[in-house]
Amino acid sequence: MASLEYYNLSFGGTASLSVYQTGVAMAFHRHGQKVLEKTRNIAGASAGAIPAGLLATAPDKIQPVLAGTRKIIEDIFKNKGITPSYDLTSRVRRLLSVQIPKDAHTRIGDRQLYISVMTFEKVKDPQPAFNVNDAAAWKMLGKKAWEVFVDIHEFKEEVITEFGSREELIEVLSGSAHIPIWGGIKHPLYRGKKLMDPGLKLYVPDKGYVYPENVHVNPSRFRGYGKTITISSLYSDEVTITPIKQKGDEIKVTGQPIDLTKWNYLYAQDAYHPPPWENMKEYYVRGYEDTKVYLTHEDLFTRS
Repeated sequence: MASLEYYNLSFGGTASLSVYQTGVAMAFHRHGQKVLEKTRNIAGASAGAIPAGLLATAPDKIQPVLAGTRKIIEDIFKNKGITPSYDLTSRVRRLLSVQIPKDAHTRIGDRQLYISVMTFEKVKDPQPAFNVNDAAAWKMLGKKAWEVFVDIHEFKEEVITEFGSREELIEVLSGSAHIPIWGGIKHPLYRGKKLMDPGLKLYVPDKGYVYPENVHVNPSRFRGYGKTITISSLYSDEVTITPIKQKGDEIKVTGQPIDLTKWNYLYAQDAYHPPPWENMKEYYVRGYEDTKVYLTHEDLFTRS
């Protein structure tokens, strides 16, 4: 392989609380030092934000955060899914608050961390009126809840690169994976702006958004040049590290090109209705092993 000046790592999203992406991040931490030594930019979007942030600031906390994620997934399974009253985002925020070091925001060093979010602002009251800060009120709306949420807010895509404190870092990482209503109504904040998962732009087409090729930070934002290694837990020819499966007919699912395989079908189901941890941990193992295969193929693998 030809020598490159440096790399960029871009972790994309696809729900399931980042389990596949966490496996990828752990494999880079243990076996990808040849890449990390030359990595200038690390980016994360949606479910990829937390693994990206940990790899950039506190790689020794990847395993403890995974253990905490396991507990959350087990609770969701017992709860029979994510609901407003479960307040998933607050639980994720507490997990990060316990694990992320006080000086994490200063550990990025010479690298740049890019986290994609969508900010939103309420521009009118719902009709009929109800208390938008009441989880029970949103739950009563049922399937209409998201339609009402979109109707009363304005949205804007942003990529955040400045983290003035540990608290800002935690808010942004949890905000990039935050699903309003179902993830809770205590929305993460960054300098006064409410944050949500940028992948949800797929579901507000009337606001002028178009379907992206992938839920990733656009490499054009990165400083300088270099090889961008993209990560996604759904198979795609356009992604560098992705589940290794025999390809079938490619289709478009919410704008992302994926391969129509049993893996992608099952993952899509598990992404929003997590099964028991014994099933979910397979995604972590696959992310870890897929990354080892990539590093070995590119002659970048190092033994831990």
